[in-house]
Amino acid sequence: MTQKFATTTKFPFVTRNGTARILVVDDEPRILELISEALKSTSYHVDLSSTSGNALENLIDYDYNLILIDLNLPGISGHELLRYCRKNLPHMEIVMISGSTNTEEVVQIVKDGAFDFIAKPFTLDKLVG
Repeated sequence: MTQKFATTTKFPFVTRNGTARILVVDDEPRILELISEALKSTSYHVDLSSTSGNALENLIDYDYNLILIDLNLPGISGHELLRYCRKNLPHMEIVMISGSTNTEEVVQIVKDGAFDFIAKPFTLDKLVG
């Protein structure tokens, strides 16, 4: 089975006031900063987490429309966080990001409920296209 991925991920997820709330989880500070700047420039509300533990705290405290998760996080992996979110927050869309493009792993991520997968390095146009 061949899996086809979108070349551009657009985020049509909005809240009642017209603004989407997005959580970005990545252990690389520069990636967090770049994604945050790109998404905030399009009027999304963006929260940042550098660990899965911190992300879980945010997920308890806030209602997100979308979460971007780096696959390779220390501690609780991004894949484990994806499974948690899919089970406990089925309304939320999940996009995985990673430097690994192992086809089997990507297919499994999509089967486990990811809306999309974005390979690093990526352009910011890919996020906000």
